Amino acid sequence: MIEIYLNPDNEPMWMERSTTQENIRAAEVLLGELNSKGQTLRSAIYHCMILICTNTRASILRASEVANEIYNQNPTFVPAIIMMASGNIAENTGDSGR
Repeated sequence: MIEIYLNPDNEPMWMERSTTQENIRAAEVLLGELNSKGQTLRSAIYHCMILICTNTRASILRASEVANEIYNQNPTFVPAIIMMASGNIAENTGDSGR
């Protein structure tokens, strides 16, 4: 459900999205409910997705840091690699993201 709010058109994370502030707030509420049951790697990835969707440089950098921390702890967790790449592309350092 969180992914649908953040990416209603099912576009790649680095492409222009039609995510509205209302969708971001709804995703944050859903993530809060998910975290109340215990934080997982997947919920941390959802948090990164929310940060990237806000389209502010500070949020994108924070998402990249969180994804990098996850990757350092678990280098085989592909969603962390995808979030690192998405963050790099979103902050216009696309060469390192690709």
